[in-house]
Amino acid sequence: MHHDIHSSAVATCACWAAAFLLGSIPLGHLLARSRLRRDLRRLERGGRRRAPLDLHALLGGGGTGDPATSLPGATEIIGAALDTAKVVGLALATLVIVRAASPGFHGEVPPSSAVGFVTDQILTLWQSASLWAGLAAGVGPLWSLWLGFRSGGQAQAPLLALAIRFTPASFVVAVAGYFIGRAAGGPRIGVVVSLVGFVAWTWAGWLLDLPHWWGFPNGPEVALWSAVLAGVVAAKNAGAEAPA
Repeated sequence: MHHDIHSSAVATCACWAAAFLLGSIPLGHLLARSRLRRDLRRLERGGRRRAPLDLHALLGGGGTGDPATSLPGATEIIGAALDTAKVVGLALATLVIVRAASPGFHGEVPPSSAVGFVTDQILTLWQSASLWAGLAAGVGPLWSLWLGFRSGGQAQAPLLALAIRFTPASFVVAVAGYFIGRAAGGPRIGVVVSLVGFVAWTWAGWLLDLPHWWGFPNGPEVALWSAVLAGVVAAKNAGAEAPA
């Protein structure tokens, strides 16, 4: 059993490091830069008879108004889809790898995560590893190692996908809270209500031992994870709204 726990711990740490490093690769950012270079080359070949260059349009912006309210362009949508697939894929790959590194835990699976030792709502090692690997991969684009820990694009779509995968009921509450808050006080209030609802529901799921139909069982680790995820989203929104 000691060997199983040791091999699981080594696999978990390796997966977390890989998740952050691979998650930090800003696919959406690279896609936008590639498109910008292609369009600049076409502009140069076309001579000076063309209209002035619209950088926002080249980068995929959906309009000339406020970026917060304009629709995303094709490049942004494709980039967000690629980053989302990458983050969810890394989370699921971690689950498979850590479970394979725990041969003694097959068959009757004991709860074994270090979080929640005072309760019986404990995840398995591979569930716990997958949960935090997904978050590490989702945080990667916000503080990309390859860009000097600067933002390489928005990571909210990947983080939302993780919420759907791991805590679907809380995600539904968050979406409902966003629209209620937006109708009552605007987008900023909508985000606040959404995040509060998301965290509150995961904690209620733990304390009230609510059933789940998909994702991971409710418990202290999922509640803690939801609070960290909400904090990341709040920090991203606060940074976007801060004056330059």
